[in-house]
Amino acid sequence: MSYWPQLYIANKTTCFDGAHGNSCWPRWTRGAGCVWFALVPLPVDAHRDAMDVDTLLGFMRCERIDFIKTDMQSIDILLASYDRLPDTVKYRLRIDLKIPPGVMTITALQDWRSKLLREKTKQSCRADEDTCGLHSTTVALREYGVEHFYYITHLDNLLSIITEGILSYNQIKQRHLCSNDISNPDVQIRRDISDLKRHGRCLHDYVPLYLNARNPMLYALKDRGSSIVVLRIDASIVAECAFMFTDGNAACYATTFYTSIDQLDRIPWDVLKADYWTDFIDGKRERCAEFLIFPSVPSTYIHSVMCRNDVAGKIQQMGLKPENADHVFF
Repeated sequence: MSYWPQLYIANKTTCFDGAHGNSCWPRWTRGAGCVWFALVPLPVDAHRDAMDVDTLLGFMRCERIDFIKTDMQSIDILLASYDRLPDTVKYRLRIDLKIPPGVMTITALQDWRSKLLREKTKQSCRADEDTCGLHSTTVALREYGVEHFYYITHLDNLLSIITEGILSYNQIKQRHLCSNDISNPDVQIRRDISDLKRHGRCLHDYVPLYLNARNPMLYALKDRGSSIVVLRIDASIVAECAFMFTDGNAACYATTFYTSIDQLDRIPWDVLKADYWTDFIDGKRERCAEFLIFPSVPSTYIHSVMCRNDVAGKIQQMGLKPENADHVFF
C-alpha cells in the first residue's frame, strides 16, 4: 500500500477535489486555522497520472517531504522540471532531505532514482527465483558500466560466425570452421594445458570475451590492419549461458577465475578503465580480463562490428552493423 500526505484544516475537513472523491490527489487549500499532516493510504485507483510538479510543490509546502526519497514518480517530476524549480524549493530539498555539502541537488535526486530502480529490479527478480541469479548478473554488470563484451577476430571469419555463432576453440577445431586463426599458438598451448576444470569443462570449451577491446591482444595484431575486427557482444548473454570471469588473461598462471556475481569487485576495473595499461605493474595481464561463455554465443547477441572505415561497406553487405572504431585500433 502506498502512502501520501493528506491535508487537514482546523475544522477537520479533508481537502479533496470534490469531482473525484477519495480517489484523487489531495489539493493544497488555504483557510483559517492550523494546517497539519497525516499519512493516509493512497487508493489503488488514485489518479496518479494527474500528478504534476505544481501538485508536488503543494505537498512540499508542508513540513515533511522525506517521502520524495522513496517515490520514483516524485523524483521523476522534480528531475523533469528541475530547471524551473524556484531556488527556495531547491534550498528546501537540500535542508529537509539532508543532502551533503558538495553534492548537487540534482545529482542527489538522480542517485536516489538509481537506488530505487535497483531495488525495484531486485524485487522483480525475487518473483522469479529460477532466473534471479542470471538477471541479477546483467544488472550488476551495468552498475560497473559494462553493457558489452568484445571478441577479436579476422574479417574472413564473419560469415561462419553469422551462421554458427561464436564458438569455443574446441568447437571451431572439431568442426573445421575457422577461415583465419589469429590466435597466438603459444598462448593457445598454455590455455590447452591449463589445469582449470569447472563443471567438467576445460578452458577451451568456453568462448573468451574481453571486457575492454583495446588491450594487448589487439595491440599485437596492429600490423594486420583492416582485416582485424572486434565484435561488440550484448552483455545480456550471461542470462542465457553458463559463464566464468577472470581478473586477467586466462592463459596466465597468476590469473584467478570466479563464478559468483558477488566477486565482480575482484576484476581490476581501474586497469580496464584507464587509458593505458602500462601505467600499472601487472597491467598487461589485467587489461585482458575475460568473461568466459559456455557453450557458444549466438550471432543474435552481436550488437555491432567495430572496424576500420575502409571495410565498413563489406561488413554491411554481410547483414551486420559496422561501427567505425579507428580510435580503438592501434
